[in-house]
Amino acid sequence: MTFLGIWFFIFGLLSILIIRKSFILVLVIIEILLLGVSSILIGYSFLLDQIEGQHFSLFVLAAAAAESATGLAILVQFYRVRGRVDYDVYFFLKG
Repeated sequence: MTFLGIWFFIFGLLSILIIRKSFILVLVIIEILLLGVSSILIGYSFLLDQIEGQHFSLFVLAAAAAESATGLAILVQFYRVRGRVDYDVYFFLKG
């Protein structure tokens, strides 16, 4: 299970470096990264016979769900204001 998690994490890192056009794809890639981290935590939790890794994995997945909901809400609001959903439009958010 840990090798699958490492593969997901590496795949997510490479994807986020390559794919930067779509806001929705970036959210999906972040979800893949967090899924990889969660499966690594669960794998090592089973390996070391500790329950804390599984608890922390549930916390990571809950935070990922909240992050996706917030990102999609921002995406819907930008579509209502601007009328289009382009990734290049979001550079005006830089502070």
